[in-house]
Amino acid sequence: MNRSLFVIIGVVGLAGLATGSLARGLGPGRVAAGCLVVLGVSLVLFAVAGHSPVLVLLAAAVFAPVYLIGAAVLAVWTVAVAPAEPGRALSVTMVVGAVGAIVSPVVVGSLIPTLGLPALLTAAAVLTVLVGVGIGLVPARAR
Repeated sequence: MNRSLFVIIGVVGLAGLATGSLARGLGPGRVAAGCLVVLGVSLVLFAVAGHSPVLVLLAAAVFAPVYLIGAAVLAVWTVAVAPAEPGRALSVTMVVGAVGAIVSPVVVGSLIPTLGLPALLTAAAVLTVLVGVGIGLVPARAR
């Protein structure tokens, strides 16, 4: 299953190559919002997958393209939001993301014994979907 998982992530992750076209057609804010909503769906799939290899592979197939598209659109969206200082804006975004990548595993890891991984994945999914919907509701001019 390990090889299958990585093959699926790599193959469907190639959807990231369409990020520029998606951002041009829909706008980077809408692409980012859509990625967050679909990312939330993938987290729910991971939460309910249990020991089912089929659901884990499905969750990975849903996760990979939106994760890669979301990462790519972040740079495009940052330029659109902060055209005067896109480099600084992207740097701040990346630093905040890096801090989150360091702190989140510690917090989540400490909560797993108490709440369980499925509950934490579901909570993260709900938060992710709410943020995605919230971003999608903001008028394009304000994004």
